[in-house]
Amino acid sequence: MILDDVFKIIDRLTPEQKQQVKQYIDHQPDALRDEINAVLATAQPTPLKAGTMDMDQLRHATHEMWDGLDESEIEAIVQAMNEEYIEPDITTDE
Repeated sequence: MILDDVFKIIDRLTPEQKQQVKQYIDHQPDALRDEINAVLATAQPTPLKAGTMDMDQLRHATHEMWDGLDESEIEAIVQAMNEEYIEPDITTDE
């Protein structure tokens, strides 16, 4: 089935059914965010120390994280990460 076939099917729906399709599509980012939050809730944090980051491991982990995601899923993740900006707590070791 191609996208044009989906559009033809949608064109035959009643207004109520079209509203249901719209609600389903609108709910997709929320569902993805819920899945991400569920994974994060069970994830074990890794202690990090300044100057100990292995960039090759970071690149590998990043590629694994994105594997299997389509463009809309990646956009939803990026949007969720950009929703809240937290000012850095700038402290000095003087």
